[in-house]
Amino acid sequence: CRPAAAVSAAYVGQRFRKLAQVLRGAGRDADAVAAGADAALDAALAKLLLGLSSEAAGQEGEGVAPELLDAAKVQELLRAVLQLLDHSADASKVVHLPLSSFLRAAVAPLRCLPT
Repeated sequence: CRPAAAVSAAYVGQRFRKLAQVLRGAGRDADAVAAGADAALDAALAKLLLGLSSEAAGQEGEGVAPELLDAAKVQELLRAVLQLLDHSADASKVVHLPLSSFLRAAVAPLRCLPT
C-alpha cells in the first residue's frame, strides 16, 4: 500500500467546518458554519484549501477551488492542529499562517468587545 498523494478538498473542508463549529461551542448550530452562512469563514476556508493545493501558485488569482490537495501539505496542517489541541503541553506556538487566518475567522463570532 503506497502513501496517498492527494486528499479530497471537500473532505478537508467538511472537517474544518466541523472544527469551526466545535471551537464556537457545543450550543452552536451546524447551520452557523454551513457553506454560505458565514462569508468570513467561507473566505478563510477557501484560502486555506487553496494554499494546500499542489497547484496553488497558478490558481491564486483565479479563485478556483481545488478538488485535490497535496497530502504532504495536509499532513503539515494537521500536525499544527494537533499541536494546538495537545492538552498535555503547557503552551504551544504554531506558525501556520493559513491556519491562523482560518481560526481567527472561526472564533470571530465569539468576540464580546468591538475591534
